[in-house]
Amino acid sequence: MSPAAWSKFAPLLLLAASAVLFAASFALRFSSPDSPLGGSGLLPDLAHMDPGGSSSGSGNGTRFLISNFGLPGPVPWEWIRDSVQQQFTLGGRVQVVSYFLDKDAPDSGAKPFEWSNEGIEQQVAMTRRRDANFGSYKPKDTAAFFSAFDKYPLRNKSVLVVGSQWPWVEAICLGFDADAITTVDFNRPVASHPKLRQLVVGELEGSSEMWDVAVSYSSLEHDGLGRYGDPINPYGDLQRMQKIKGLLRPGGLLFLGVPVGNDTLVYNAHRIYGPLRMPLLLAGWRLLDVFGVSSLEDLYKENFTIDVVQPVLVLAVDDKAGGDV
Repeated sequence: MSPAAWSKFAPLLLLAASAVLFAASFALRFSSPDSPLGGSGLLPDLAHMDPGGSSSGSGNGTRFLISNFGLPGPVPWEWIRDSVQQQFTLGGRVQVVSYFLDKDAPDSGAKPFEWSNEGIEQQVAMTRRRDANFGSYKPKDTAAFFSAFDKYPLRNKSVLVVGSQWPWVEAICLGFDADAITTVDFNRPVASHPKLRQLVVGELEGSSEMWDVAVSYSSLEHDGLGRYGDPINPYGDLQRMQKIKGLLRPGGLLFLGVPVGNDTLVYNAHRIYGPLRMPLLLAGWRLLDVFGVSSLEDLYKENFTIDVVQPVLVLAVDDKAGGDV
């Protein structure tokens, strides 16, 4: 080929070579057997999700961040390869309902949430009167927290709230005389209340701080679905549950609320936990109590999608449990 011809076609050849290399690296990233987004296994090995994280497997050596395999959301379901969809659905056993949301990620242009000090104090006062007519959900959900904290007191305890857009849970904790409250979320709100502190998820890395209590309501079911700009990960919720163990002091409790019903993936809005995925979520934890419903098993029969039921589960780390599922 003449130099003139080469100079004409060289940019095209280089572009083609770059595309091939990108495709190869993309395929390797999602086919690695160590990656929850690849390999042939359909169930996670929770031994690789230890609190604090080992440097191998899906523990990924971090304190709180879940595994990141280079595909941040939001991503339409149709863009996710079949093998990864199979992991999301536990081998096709979990039904999928489409409900795609792409306005909640930090780079979507949405304004940060603004927390009103006056509103927080109003909700603190309502909590002390046991008036449940406030909160981001239904009064019965707020009342479930009242019952839980009446039985398992928060007085003088430090609290970590995992995932929060509006500070209704924080207000309840203040109303039950918690000593210090820290909220961690993907998005930082505009807030100035003197008794509340806000962190974004990456800020827990490098910190050795621990808490007496963790509270998470309507949050973990989103992890790994990409709705909030988090990395696509079929096991993001399960990893996060394991990470929370390493944030609790000995004897600490987790108050957890997630949608419960027939196992369903409402992509990318949330997961609904039934007899298939709930045991995976609670692996390594002891279920001490349930508030807001009489029985989880009765809820497993219900086919919810958007209007869901989220009881409050009280959990303690099960030191005798193994990590594998």
